[in-house]
This record gives sequence, C-alpha cells and structure tokens, in this order.
Amino acid sequence: MEGKMKSGVFGKIMDSVQLAGLLSATANIERMKVGQGLNAISWEIFKKTTDKNILQEALGFSKRSLEFLPDAAFMDTYANLYYKLGLKQEAIAHEKQALSLADKKDVETYKGMEETLRKMTAGEKTWK
Repeated sequence: MEGKMKSGVFGKIMDSVQLAGLLSATANIERMKVGQGLNAISWEIFKKTTDKNILQEALGFSKRSLEFLPDAAFMDTYANLYYKLGLKQEAIAHEKQALSLADKKDVETYKGMEETLRKMTAGEKTWK
C-alpha cells in the first residue's frame, strides 16, 4: 500500500513524513475497528449465554480486543466475562482497572461501572 501511495497522487502532494503520518493514522483506525468488533462480539456473548465454553471463547476475544485498544469499556467487558465464568477475584480486579481507565466526565458510564463493581463485590448478577 505504501508503495502505491508514494507512486500515486499522495506521493505528489505529500512528503514522506506526511505520508508516514497518514499511514500511521490509518493503521490506528483499523486497529480500533478490529478492537471494537471483538469487544462487541464478546459483549453480545456475555449477555446471551451461560455456556462456559462459549464464555471462555468470548474471554479470548475480549482479551484480544484489549491488545488492540486498552479501553475502559473493553476492560469492563473482560471483567464481566470473568465474573460470569465464576472467577470473582479476577473480575473485580479487572473492573477496578476499567474504572481507572474510565473518563469520570462520562458520568453515566462511570456510574455504571461503579455499580458493576458493587454487584461483583456483593455477589450479585451483572447480567439480566
């Protein structure tokens, strides 16, 4: 792709530094999309099944999403999957990590994560 960009119209209007910046931004966008997709799949599985084997697969997808983007929402999904698998201590540790990554200005999301942590600590379900 880089070769095509250098030889095409981009190579005529951008220097190599600008082109490298564009390629880096494009790669970051693609990484975010993959991470978001993996997290979305993991969250849907969390909400819809109690099958431990399927939940374990989703935990792997969720872990991979965090490799693409260490995001509070992704960490929340990861923590919830641990919790539904019965791994309470791991779940609580990861939910605390999700809270540390969360934007406190997003009050609704932050309070939701606090409530999830409270439920985990109390041994209550975090799913419907």
